[in-house]
Amino acid sequence: MSIWTHVNGNIRIDSLRFDNNEISTIKNILGKIIHFDDNDYKTNLPCGSEGSLEYNIVENPNESDISAFSVSIFGDLRDYDDVDYIEKWFNNILNEFLIRNAVLEINVEGQQNIILYSVDDEKGNPSCKKIICN
Repeated sequence: MSIWTHVNGNIRIDSLRFDNNEISTIKNILGKIIHFDDNDYKTNLPCGSEGSLEYNIVENPNESDISAFSVSIFGDLRDYDDVDYIEKWFNNILNEFLIRNAVLEINVEGQQNIILYSVDDEKGNPSCKKIICN
């Protein structure tokens, strides 16, 4: 019987948009999306036996707004329960960009529901906090 891990979240990335390649940079840091029928399963995205998490990047059309991008993250990972890796991956994203808000829900079937969210310490450094729901 397979273990399924369901993931859903969103990250708000703030930027002054001086770099025209920001979407490419975001994709490189998030990782290559892997589908079931792909031959190469190399990615830094959390990846199960039938593919990786997926994401969509939405750019705010109002270039004067600091809330430049919103990244929705979603997916169902088969034969995967490495919550620690998902947390490390999420933390890496928080440390690579100016993040105003971020939340990621992880549900490993038959286990617990975990919510990761971003917070800043007193010095403004982002980090990941975890809530475990029964």
